[in-house]
Amino acid sequence: MPETAPTVLLTRPKAQSQRFAAELGYPHIVISPIIKVEARDFSVVPKHFDRLIFTSENGVRFAAARCDLRGMKGYAVGHRTADVGAEFGIDLCAAGGTADHLVELISRDRPAGRLLHLRGEHSRGAIEDRLKNVGIETVSAIVYDQTPQPLTRGAMQVLGRSGSVILPIFSPRTAALLAPMVRDAKAALAVIGISEAVLDAWSGPEPTEKIALSEPSGAAMLAEIRRQIGGAA
Repeated sequence: MPETAPTVLLTRPKAQSQRFAAELGYPHIVISPIIKVEARDFSVVPKHFDRLIFTSENGVRFAAARCDLRGMKGYAVGHRTADVGAEFGIDLCAAGGTADHLVELISRDRPAGRLLHLRGEHSRGAIEDRLKNVGIETVSAIVYDQTPQPLTRGAMQVLGRSGSVILPIFSPRTAALLAPMVRDAKAALAVIGISEAVLDAWSGPEPTEKIALSEPSGAAMLAEIRRQIGGAA
């Protein structure tokens, strides 16, 4: 790998970043989570609901750590979240990866009874309100906090020198938080958003490349990063 090889800067929470780095299998990766996820107490009883909704794997993990969810059914925003649900004995039908896909799936299925959306403090898509508007009784419960954190010294060092840095960004909130942190970057930035909404939320330096994935998935993000790495090699 040449000395000019780009660095991939991963800013998702630690567990997700470590897993993504292992899947990417690339030597030039810096992990610097800018959001810390922590459990929040909640009083709602999931077993009192007919179906569950999850928009992140963190929601599954934190809810399952507090309650026995085995045997329950529901919906997940995408396949990764559904797979995590299966680890905890929850049967989740996977949508296409976005809140819009999730609302479309549930609206089409029109499940009977009450639905419970177990989510983080910050959640996009107004899922509860949109489902209520089509006559599907839905309640939300916050099961984890999402606290902003500064970039690590290692990340700032990479950004502060010449070279190329690839920034995969998985949510509009991450884009909004990250943009001011990299405002003084000397490195050339390639911003890869998992959706157009991510690029809309970006207010940082003008990137050398600004790409929105056509498919909002981890697999598509891996493929695009590998394409970027290959093009720089």
